[in-house]
Amino acid sequence: YVSGGFDLLPPNPSFSTEGASFTCSWKYIAPEIPPTTSLTYTPTARVYYEYTSETIKYVNIVPRDQLLLIQNSGASMPSETASQSRSPIMLTVETPGPIRTSQETVEFPLKVTIDNIDSGIACYPNDRDAYADMLDACKRTNLNWNKINVKITLPKNVHLVDCNTEMVIDLLRGNTNSFICAVTVNNINLDPTKVNSTTGNVFAIPVSGEYMYLLDKPTTIRVSGTQTL
Repeated sequence: YVSGGFDLLPPNPSFSTEGASFTCSWKYIAPEIPPTTSLTYTPTARVYYEYTSETIKYVNIVPRDQLLLIQNSGASMPSETASQSRSPIMLTVETPGPIRTSQETVEFPLKVTIDNIDSGIACYPNDRDAYADMLDACKRTNLNWNKINVKITLPKNVHLVDCNTEMVIDLLRGNTNSFICAVTVNNINLDPTKVNSTTGNVFAIPVSGEYMYLLDKPTTIRVSGTQTL
């Protein structure tokens, strides 16, 4: 299908509606072959579409004095939660927690794991300027396959020490990869009377992955020769 692509609405589980569909048609002329013989062809349709996977990791930093108050009151330790979008590439963000500190600055590791949970291929060019668009980059060469562009968005007082906030990551064998960054948080509020009594200092770390996804679907066509009467 070469007319520039088309837009399809996704399914909406909230309203129990199915996703949209589109029909593409091709016509081919079968070859002339002798009677009682046959040829088998396996054409494959490939679909390209752009996608963004998103994960939000919530991190709790608890001052030691506040942690003692929580423990003495019999309350449970504050927990960390994450929100993930449903997509063919899954992003998982892990941090130790809750993070305990007695100083206004703390450093901790942040691990991002990327998993291809569908049967397709993720694609992203190392050099976006070398191509007209994402489709051009992914159709022209397979050198851009098994790559995803990861972006980490941080609050003003939070910084990455040894990672960039945007990186192109290779998926090993097209399946998975992970990396670890050191995160530094400054200006932490240590006064237990001025932060949430059960969660401490809470902030969000959104992580997104941008890519084009390629899906293949093969079929089989058998052409048989017939006797002309």
